[in-house]
Amino acid sequence: MHELLRRVGFDIAGDIYGDDTVHAVSAFQRSALLPVTGALDPFTAQQLRQYQFDLGDRLLYRQDPPLVGHDVAELQASLAQLGFDPGTVDGLFGTETEHALRDFQLNCGLEPSGTVTRATLTELRRLRPSVPKVTVSEARESGLLQARIAGPLVAMGGYLATAMADTWSSYGLSLSAPDENELIETANSEHASLAVWIEISATPAVSYFAGPHSFSTTGLTLATQLATKLSCAVRGVDENFLRRTKMTALILSVTNDFDAMKVCAELSEALSFCN
Repeated sequence: MHELLRRVGFDIAGDIYGDDTVHAVSAFQRSALLPVTGALDPFTAQQLRQYQFDLGDRLLYRQDPPLVGHDVAELQASLAQLGFDPGTVDGLFGTETEHALRDFQLNCGLEPSGTVTRATLTELRRLRPSVPKVTVSEARESGLLQARIAGPLVAMGGYLATAMADTWSSYGLSLSAPDENELIETANSEHASLAVWIEISATPAVSYFAGPHSFSTTGLTLATQLATKLSCAVRGVDENFLRRTKMTALILSVTNDFDAMKVCAELSEALSFCN
């Protein structure tokens, strides 16, 4: 089991189920949208084994719960590079991945089955760029940020979200929601340029999306700029809020003496740097 965790990117020494193992299993469970218990239950073990597949090793199609693995991530990355948007390259075969795959199959004159058949795999390998390209997901994320020139819409939620949104009104448009799921749905439906979740923590930090197979390049740039200005840590994490938002998203971990005015000023400057 420890070897499986190491093969999917978790640096664990030895083979004893200790704190490092619990943390690694918990991180994997979060990335695979499983209940986070830190325990290697049978379903978690089954999902972990799925990450050992390469593209072409098995039949890929949408099911419930979704197929997960390196092969799905490779499929998503290939589709994105070819201009078919599967959403975040997260290794989860969901609705967006299925739609992108069907569109690709239609464009290749194949039956739009939503299943990675041998013919589909042949076309993917034939057309896949030989050099790295910016994926459509990265381009979309960057484009949403740059849309702030015409009036940014920043969605904020969590601790003191209303105060933060009110302060941001002097810089641009904003909306706020106290509930995480509500903020995700509102930010996505309103096509926000940026989504920010604010939480109380003893250790101030700015977090951006970084999963087992991909990370937000714009999020990293913005988080680094903002963290530098606020003199706090930068973290790449795979959290539900960061994964489900379709635009660049950050989590601000702040202390009780949080200064909304200062954070908004520094955020505006960091956004300007990213344009």
